[in-house]
Amino acid sequence: MVAVVHEERGAKDFAENYWKKPLYLDEEKKLYELVQGGKQNWASVFSLFSSDVRANLSRANGKGVEGNLQGEGRLLGGLALISTKGVHYSYAEKHFGDHAPMTEVLQAVSGISGEASNP
Repeated sequence: MVAVVHEERGAKDFAENYWKKPLYLDEEKKLYELVQGGKQNWASVFSLFSSDVRANLSRANGKGVEGNLQGEGRLLGGLALISTKGVHYSYAEKHFGDHAPMTEVLQAVSGISGEASNP
């Protein structure tokens, strides 16, 4: 499993504090385009005031996750589960701090695991 970031700023801190596996830089943002359905998805600064974003910020602060206002903060991300057989699952962030539903992720991972045991 690897993580992919879209800029170098903050990547070292993320790798040292939150991610102990390989970390890659997607300078051309091609993975972001894949996750977002063929485009880069930019959030409006006004979305920072939505109740969903405020709830996500509160949840992150409760876990001790600190953020900053540096770098390109408008690009929404997501999650992609990819193997040598292709894309198994993709989830595009709808607002800042959004997460893929864990039941969907686990179901997709289970499918990938099943493929590995049945070549």
